[in-house]
Amino acid sequence: MSRAQRQALVEPRAVDVSVRRQCQLLDISRSSVYYRPKPAQDSDLELMRLIDDEYLRRPFYGSRRMRAYLNRLGHPVNRKRVQRLMRQMGLHAVYPRPRTSRPGEGHRIYPYLRPATAAPFCPLSAAALPECWNVICRDSIGRVGHGPFDVRLRQPRAACH
Repeated sequence: MSRAQRQALVEPRAVDVSVRRQCQLLDISRSSVYYRPKPAQDSDLELMRLIDDEYLRRPFYGSRRMRAYLNRLGHPVNRKRVQRLMRQMGLHAVYPRPRTSRPGEGHRIYPYLRPATAAPFCPLSAAALPECWNVICRDSIGRVGHGPFDVRLRQPRAACH
């Protein structure tokens, strides 16, 4: 049952069960029963309309430029308010994001540039998987375990190849 449905079940005027006990039984906070959301301010609605109009013309404007635009129109607002309104409307600046993890066209990843943590593909049964994993760890780290928890491999190479 959703939280809204559980809140609807609370009866504040019930004589036999208090609101506190009803909230405990339904596992909701008492403050959520008494909370009444504020209606949207007219000034916020006006600002949202202006932001939406400007965003359609210039979708690359972020909160800083949008704040400057609104100030030029005679609406003194700060950037946090513009950020909040843009977030409520689901707007964000459109600009090229960094493409740091995508290789360029024609460039392949050479085996010697592969990170040490990248495990090779081992088509194994479930029984041979732990042994192959120990080999991978030993090859990339140098040893498997130490002291009383040292792992001895029976057939390390035969399991993976």
